[in-house]
Amino acid sequence: KIMVFAIDLDGTLLDSNGKISDNNRNAVIELEKKEHIVCIITGRKKDECTSHIESLRIKDFGGALICSDGQYTYDYSNQSFFSYGYLSGRESFDYLFRCHNVHKIKVIGERRLFRF
Repeated sequence: KIMVFAIDLDGTLLDSNGKISDNNRNAVIELEKKEHIVCIITGRKKDECTSHIESLRIKDFGGALICSDGQYTYDYSNQSFFSYGYLSGRESFDYLFRCHNVHKIKVIGERRLFRF
């Protein structure tokens, strides 16, 4: 079954130096290869995530980015912003569920980012 894996950057994927370890990178890419949807969630602005998105191959596998504390939801599967204003975590994930026809989510990271 395909799932959405919502993964926080700071304090979860990134180490104290702001880098993604090889183990974390490989684990995320393995999820993507198994056709799971990886959604990076962060308080950072989209431009601050570019190198991490590229490193994790989020664009290549059609994942998503929820950034700026929920202000923007970007879906790489269709190369478009779903939202230009604050959405709750539930609203953002409902959109991803509909677009990707999935029904399960695994949240990895700080739950304060989600307001279900």
